[in-house]
Amino acid sequence: MKAIFDKFGLKKEEVVAFFHYPPTYYHLHVHFIHLKMLHDHSPTRTVFLDDVIENLEFFGGDYYQKKTLMKEVKEGTELHTIFVINGVLPTPE
Repeated sequence: MKAIFDKFGLKKEEVVAFFHYPPTYYHLHVHFIHLKMLHDHSPTRTVFLDDVIENLEFFGGDYYQKKTLMKEVKEGTELHTIFVINGVLPTPE
């Protein structure tokens, strides 16, 4: 947060942090964005950093090894095609 404040002048209350992860994205990564920009990010494709921390603290360090996470896989993407070919998703009509 210090680096974000030093570079952009944003306070903690103005910043939202969230993860994107497989299978929707090819690798786990975190975003830090201005709160006003949150509307540009689909809630079905994000997991908030605060929620991840709270879940790990409350449910334990292995929470995400046990938890089933629902994610959106958009039709027409390479990942969607791979899932269809391998029978994970039905063939589109």
